[in-house]
Amino acid sequence: MAMIFFAGLAIDAGSLYVTYGQLRRAIDAAAVAASNEYKAEGVKTAAHPTNPPPYNRMLAAAKEVMELNNIQLSANPDDFRMYVCDKDGDGLRDPESTMPSEFYVQCPDTSLAPDGFPKENDRKLVWIDARVPAPLYFLFLLGFQSVPLRAHAISEAAPIDLVIVIDTSESMAHSANTVPAYTVPYDPSSCNAADTCYPLKSAKTAAKALIDTLYDGYDHVAVVGFDVTAPDPSTVPMHIKLSEAKDAIDALKVHDDPPSNLIRNDWFSPSLVTIDGLPTLGLKFNPVYPEDRDGDGKDVDSTLGSCTPDEYRMDGTTPCDSNKPNADYLDSYDWNPNNVYDAADQTYARNYLNARGCNPDGDYDSCAWKYLTPNSTCTGCGIKTGADVLKKNGRPNSVWVMVFLSDGLVNLSTPTTEFPNGYCQGGLGSFMWSNDCIDSKKTWTHIQIDKNGDGDYVDTGERDYYGFGSTRTCHKDKRPNILNGFKNQCPPDSRGSTDAPSGWNMVNYSVYDYALDMIDEAALLKSANDNEDIKGSDMAIYSIGLGDAGDSPAGVTNRPIGEYLLRYMASVGDDGNRLTDECSSNPATGLPYPTKQSCGQYYYTDDGTDLQSIFIDISSRIYTRLTK
Repeated sequence: MAMIFFAGLAIDAGSLYVTYGQLRRAIDAAAVAASNEYKAEGVKTAAHPTNPPPYNRMLAAAKEVMELNNIQLSANPDDFRMYVCDKDGDGLRDPESTMPSEFYVQCPDTSLAPDGFPKENDRKLVWIDARVPAPLYFLFLLGFQSVPLRAHAISEAAPIDLVIVIDTSESMAHSANTVPAYTVPYDPSSCNAADTCYPLKSAKTAAKALIDTLYDGYDHVAVVGFDVTAPDPSTVPMHIKLSEAKDAIDALKVHDDPPSNLIRNDWFSPSLVTIDGLPTLGLKFNPVYPEDRDGDGKDVDSTLGSCTPDEYRMDGTTPCDSNKPNADYLDSYDWNPNNVYDAADQTYARNYLNARGCNPDGDYDSCAWKYLTPNSTCTGCGIKTGADVLKKNGRPNSVWVMVFLSDGLVNLSTPTTEFPNGYCQGGLGSFMWSNDCIDSKKTWTHIQIDKNGDGDYVDTGERDYYGFGSTRTCHKDKRPNILNGFKNQCPPDSRGSTDAPSGWNMVNYSVYDYALDMIDEAALLKSANDNEDIKGSDMAIYSIGLGDAGDSPAGVTNRPIGEYLLRYMASVGDDGNRLTDECSSNPATGLPYPTKQSCGQYYYTDDGTDLQSIFIDISSRIYTRLTK
């Protein structure tokens, strides 16, 4: 009988241990579920300046998870309790009488110190407490039916360090339809002044709504606008006060491109070029810096001979008898226009630069480079600045998030000493100049699978589709650990490198490849090539393609290369791995998602009217963590 008694106790003890373990796992999961809802659809008001947590929604999520873990809750409210530090959203810790003392002492003291700041940094904590009856088996024979077990968990809605990166190129005002001023074909100054440049206005409204789901002092936000260039990361603050972040959003303006239709005929020379075997209308001027016609980054183009358009005299006569080119004359645009370069053109050009805060008597070439280029989308610049801000100012205990929005194709990169026009290389008639710096060689991959050999691709498991692909050039200088330029040290899908250093073909490295490399430097953590130089950090990137991002650019057939770039950004920004792309396979069809469709951490919107819902969805996917 003694042996039977102790065996029975062991069975009941084991049963209690299993039940308690199940309860602990359920409570942990419920606490995380509640924290996941902490910031969902938060709305700030005058009465609730810091966002009251959606308590009922959090409670429902926690109870649902408990039931999914086979924990049946009774109708007794004391059997399941949830507490937060600031339930009413007034910015102050709730009284100790409203929560367990053990939880109260862990809630930050948000009352104001003499200096006017909270005594402790705010934290978004959630306490989940549950009690369940654990059944007994042996002791049940002695009249004991169950033992109450209670456990609790504290979870935390993680602090967020968020960088919002928004394209501010002139295409972000394409819906404003501003009436042309003077001879300039498009002038966004009016819509900038009235804050009616669309779709930028929609992006700004949605971004501020995302900020409204965050918490002052707890979540930090930086704002980056990019067009021709992006700001120096050291000048971009990580705002602790969210009102300042919203002010930075409001300050974003559409970049004013110069009037490319006024580039004088001698510069703007349409010609047929062959791209992928097809004749395509190309350009023979430098789209990055029209004053520079030989690609050296300078206005003086003496290597082109004495009769080049860059040497027209101020009186409009031909310069073959001239002994000096018109160096430092802004003579690529015919501002009047009267088909003659004269003093009025020079005056207009200088006024144009001065009005943009650029002194042509200072650093002449870099100044004119920035404001006279008809291109205005340096996507790689925006990614690099956004990532550098997080790497420099991001807190080690926070979740790093970047939200990136663009509607255009990348056509610029940062200049370097070796390539003063950036990675839009060459001279008159070169491939990149002729194609306006857009790397149209980026491809789609045509995949056909005919399993039963009947000549069609409609049966179960068969495919016939164009999937996203890439002809990427690896840049040895962007990967400094590469000593010999061997291909196995580059991204798996790259080209331009062989088993010898001489295989590097820098002519093929483009502004598009630069943007891909900046994505990798931001967030790539894994590679199929063990020797690839990995520089990424643990950050989540959500990319948003707007309008033209899903279209194929001129000269490119069935290749929405802008969307490919943004989907690549979302893939790397999901888990740090470029090979785990959620857009590559739709669970419903087994095929890649078609163009202009949201997938994974990539979102697409045609005109920006649904940006609000996109930003709300992003806010609901920002992570939480279990703290105790």
